[in-house]
Amino acid sequence: MVRVSVTRVLRGRTRRKRMSRPVGLSAWYAAERDAEFVACDRAGMTTRQLSERFNVSERTISRWRTRLHINHVEPAVRHPDEDREQALALIREGASFSEAARTVGAHQTTVRRWFPDVDAWSPRQCIEWAVFVRTFKDVA
Repeated sequence: MVRVSVTRVLRGRTRRKRMSRPVGLSAWYAAERDAEFVACDRAGMTTRQLSERFNVSERTISRWRTRLHINHVEPAVRHPDEDREQALALIREGASFSEAARTVGAHQTTVRRWFPDVDAWSPRQCIEWAVFVRTFKDVA
């Protein structure tokens, strides 16, 4: 006897019975399935719709997209060398990593990875700089 809670049944969270498939897919069947999959993906079907249509999990749909080179992920942004040089110049002038990152349009972590040997200011140095700026702000 299979025990299934009432809430799982009411919410539709019971395991679906999968259709039986041949153990070893023939090359013809796999090619036909891939062609149909690509057509459905290009038609704009969501991952959930595709998984229901092909009777596989959503993770399998993701794997198929990767295998067929039709991922929907934008490629990473490549920053030119000028951005790195500008960021390094700003950091050497006393700007923070986050300020340099905002200036060149990169993430703060990216700028830190570009320059792992450049030391950031310590908390004590930040406090000393803030006191220095306040002192000369009042003088000016």
